[in-house]
Amino acid sequence: EPINTCMQTTPLMIACSNGHSATAKFLIEAGADVHRPNVRGETALHMAAVEGRLECVKLLVSKGADVNHIDSDKASALHRATQVGALKVVQYLCSAGADKDAVFFSNAPLQWAALCYKEDVENYPQRVGAKPHGVVNKFTGEIEYGILTQREMEKNRHVD
Repeated sequence: EPINTCMQTTPLMIACSNGHSATAKFLIEAGADVHRPNVRGETALHMAAVEGRLECVKLLVSKGADVNHIDSDKASALHRATQVGALKVVQYLCSAGADKDAVFFSNAPLQWAALCYKEDVENYPQRVGAKPHGVVNKFTGEIEYGILTQREMEKNRHVD
């Protein structure tokens, strides 16, 4: 049963977001569902990733959590970890098969790292095979230019 009925946040989600891996392990062994999303589609894996809780991320993945599950914003746990600069979580999720090129608001994880100025994770997805730039808009078929990093946009800025 969720502890917060409005958001449908479960005890497992709370334990993982706070880095309590022993509690999370106990809850999973007692039957907590690692796949259960809250009302925003976030799972315990999303919550652990955005807080940089590596041990909880490892635990959840070892218990079958889907590393490519997307929330209602179309963000994966890798996107969330990349946004906050959680390099060890990014590295682990990449090694566990997370989609390094999945698009969230026109940006793949590599671009999110650059946009959020997360220096330590900015180049990691590319080193493990993510595409550096260029995402085709699924609706128009055109290349999205909104994925340029903030630094690139400033460097290439011109006055009309």
